Amino acid sequence: MSMEDRRQRLLALLDDENEIAPLLLDQPADIRWLTGLNSSNAVAILSPSHLVLATDNRYAAQARALDGNFELVIDSKVREAAFERFTELVQVAPEPVAQPEAVARARAIKDDDELVLIRQACEISVEGLTNLLPQIRIGLTEVELARMLELEMAKLGAEDRAFATIVAAGPNSAIPHHAPTSSKLLAGDLLKIDFGARVDGYNADCTRSFIVGAEPEDWQLELHAQVLSASEAAKRAVRPGLIGAELDAVARDYLLGQDVADQFLHGLGHGVGLDIHEYPFLIPNSVDVLEERSVFTIEPGLYVEGSGGIRIEDTCALIDGELVIFTDVDRSLKRVG
Repeated sequence: MSMEDRRQRLLALLDDENEIAPLLLDQPADIRWLTGLNSSNAVAILSPSHLVLATDNRYAAQARALDGNFELVIDSKVREAAFERFTELVQVAPEPVAQPEAVARARAIKDDDELVLIRQACEISVEGLTNLLPQIRIGLTEVELARMLELEMAKLGAEDRAFATIVAAGPNSAIPHHAPTSSKLLAGDLLKIDFGARVDGYNADCTRSFIVGAEPEDWQLELHAQVLSASEAAKRAVRPGLIGAELDAVARDYLLGQDVADQFLHGLGHGVGLDIHEYPFLIPNSVDVLEERSVFTIEPGLYVEGSGGIRIEDTCALIDGELVIFTDVDRSLKRVG
């Protein structure tokens, strides 16, 4: 899909909801999606008849090289210059308004090019993990393991990591968003690895859990089985039109029936694209809607403070009414090291 197609899709969405107004975009991912410019300092202003892109001299060459139907403004005072030019063009007094939710909804429906890039990021991610597993050994630190995985993904073509890689071993695995430390892997540890590659701006997100240098204990097997069952239940329930809170409830209700829902410390998932967390959000009270060609994670987890935790996360897409899993790699509690 061309940038012009994306522009028209966004305008159509705004028109359907009677929200047509000068629209301000100042988030880097929104601007990249609408114009193709990857910049840390840019503003886009959209109306039914005009698109103005303003940035500074650092990004002038990239902006001029874009095949976009927009008015380009290069100025050190980016926001002020964009507003001034927009007013000159459409002769309106009101200041453009921000509509971040409308842009988020438009971005949630991925075009073919976006699906290809997300799938590539996911393929690199799972191949990188596969290449890493034989290298894991007792005594490696969490930080070392995180950097080793990022190197494997870089070798396969990732431009960067999608987010700060999480490697959490032993009791640290019970912390959902643990930052890797110099803690060493010990025999019998649960090992949680949450990671993803980035390809041409598009992200992957995947989590797998392992047992280090030993056979798993019964409580670890039970924890893993509960998480895996919650994941499978949620995946079976996916359909177009489902509300984010409804899908979260499928996994949460299963865990409630297992009397462990209090150990599920986060939402079921989130959209993935140019941002690692974007619309739709699959969390309690979410009214976001799963639509055709949306991409999102399903990531239930259970965390036993002081002992360990398990999360199983996949990046998925809803295509032709069916769930497609982009991170389809072994979900068993595999022994490593």
